[in-house]
Amino acid sequence: MELTFTPAERLSLLMQADQLEASGVSHDIDPAFVKKALYGGHDWALAWEMSGVFGMYDIETPGHVSFVADVLDMWEFIEESYEVLDPSDRDDLKRELSGSAILPPKFPGFDGNNESEYMSVASFLVNDMGRFSESFRSRSLNSHYPAVDGYRRMLRVFDSVRERLGTRMLNRDELASILGA
Repeated sequence: MELTFTPAERLSLLMQADQLEASGVSHDIDPAFVKKALYGGHDWALAWEMSGVFGMYDIETPGHVSFVADVLDMWEFIEESYEVLDPSDRDDLKRELSGSAILPPKFPGFDGNNESEYMSVASFLVNDMGRFSESFRSRSLNSHYPAVDGYRRMLRVFDSVRERLGTRMLNRDELASILGA
């Protein structure tokens, strides 16, 4: 089951978070985070951040949230792997992908007009939850063009490689396959 709240539950939770925040009492639950999650429609984030509260329940992550997390994970691998490539491998990659990919590869984000649900999740993960923040904080996550279909193609290739990666980075051929998908 997904974690969702009725309008009445949402209002009650927001009022309780306001009261907790106004009390000034230190607590394990961060009322500011609860309010941001609820106002932004990121109910799923409460289960992610408060596993002690929700861990006993079989709460599913919404599909679009899992997709965004997978995309951020993939792009983190792509960017970090490119950074440690030998210069000759970078040159080979540039020749192989000429015109089909921008190098050095940088996560462009999601389209703010047509993929705003994905962009909102990415922003919440990075800026409010601190996930993938070393790689993507202080970047615009708005690609200004549709990107989801391309990420789906890239993920199909990345997922088959990811299983075998362990702790190593992507090599030139793997980067070429993913970026060229």
